[in-house]
Amino acid sequence: MRLFSQSVLLLMGLTLTGGVAPSSGQDIPKPSKRPDKKQRDKGQLPRIHLEGIRGTDRTDSEQILREASIVHALPERRVQAHPQTYRYLLDRLDIAGQLVKKWRLGRYRITREGGNTFQVDDRRGAVAQLREIQTLRTEKGWSRIYLARGYFKIPMIPGPRIDGKGLILLEYEPDGPNRLKTRAWVLFRIDNKILNHLSKMARKIVKQVIGKKCQLFVLAAAEVSERIAKDPQKAFQALQSLDGVTPQTIQDFQTTILDRK
Repeated sequence: MRLFSQSVLLLMGLTLTGGVAPSSGQDIPKPSKRPDKKQRDKGQLPRIHLEGIRGTDRTDSEQILREASIVHALPERRVQAHPQTYRYLLDRLDIAGQLVKKWRLGRYRITREGGNTFQVDDRRGAVAQLREIQTLRTEKGWSRIYLARGYFKIPMIPGPRIDGKGLILLEYEPDGPNRLKTRAWVLFRIDNKILNHLSKMARKIVKQVIGKKCQLFVLAAAEVSERIAKDPQKAFQALQSLDGVTPQTIQDFQTTILDRK
């Protein structure tokens, strides 16, 4: 049985790099060349500016940029909605999450944990706490940086769950009347000691899964924005029927979306 298990792991490409378990001195990966520069040179990742980010958020962000285990660009997406509608939902991801559930757009759940912190649960083994730490006006549109911490269970990879923290850079800009274009990048630093030594094949699997799961909140904002754009009045009625929606949230919808000229 033991030989069989080892053979399965070898076939899946999950053997440790070099075949040697890391020593206690390798619990935290050594600082490496900043992945943002490497990817930026390939045109995959823009420079991430950390101006205005302070304290532990700045420390965590710099560590992720320096030691990211995974750098993943999400596919560019064009959204058939006004940027103000998209921005309204980014500020209220819990509302987007409730509308996802009401309109049966997905199984995942997004709930507010307080302030601008949200929990994203894909209900398939991935749970992450997401917090916006920066919003900037860019030359063409807007950018937001989110700091995330969470864990993932990946069925294709047996063993412990994957814990870590990441940065998500989201950019969006107008793309014609009542349309916008979005781009996002995920940088994720895996905490688990053994997973920092996965083979190339296993790392590719982890990269694809984590990249897909980290974009759920972007997907929620996009899909709900398009649904609102198709019928704002019907969406307004749906919003009013949700549990825990504040009068201010309803008023902001009226002002930002229904009364927009």
